[in-house]
Amino acid sequence: MRSSTATHVRGLRGGDEGSLSRVLADLGPRLGALRRERGMSLNALGAHVASSASTLSRIETGERRASLELVLRIALTYGITLDEVLGFPGYARHEVPSQRVIHTADMVVWPLTRSRVSPEPYKVVYSPTDSVPPEPLPTHGGWKWVYVLSGRLRVRRGADDLVLEAGEAIEIDTAQPHWTGSTGKGVTEILMLRGPRAFVMR
Repeated sequence: MRSSTATHVRGLRGGDEGSLSRVLADLGPRLGALRRERGMSLNALGAHVASSASTLSRIETGERRASLELVLRIALTYGITLDEVLGFPGYARHEVPSQRVIHTADMVVWPLTRSRVSPEPYKVVYSPTDSVPPEPLPTHGGWKWVYVLSGRLRVRRGADDLVLEAGEAIEIDTAQPHWTGSTGKGVTEILMLRGPRAFVMR
């Protein structure tokens, strides 16, 4: 995600490719089983995750692959982690974080995995009232990558004052003055990947 003079790509280790194929092959049936366990129709789930019943049906039968955004929306609808959606074993061995990392009148933050991974994935929801950045803008070590799931995100990054639409993404060097929040015109949902030493959610 960050540019450098040398790019290092982690290749598949022995057995990883087969494991990936199994996860992808099992994902559709797992999504169908999770939906039926909760007694939800395809139409009802589609209304929650902004997808059509026909698309969800094709995903459950393996005719189509689900996008990361759709899998995240399904996990959040069911109130479970990505580990549980994907059927990864052993997540219970790790310390389970609080259901909500931060909950204020203006913002809620949820972890998206129970595993200790880096970067750390979170979903963040800003209310319309969380639209005024503090002065001075905060700084802290590390970096974060933000993808807007819905709504419009206001980003202060140094002297820049940006607005991101749904589907847009940005990387922020958190050692520089920065802030993210709502534009004040509706709820904003984002996916955030938080890199090492980026301890502050802003």
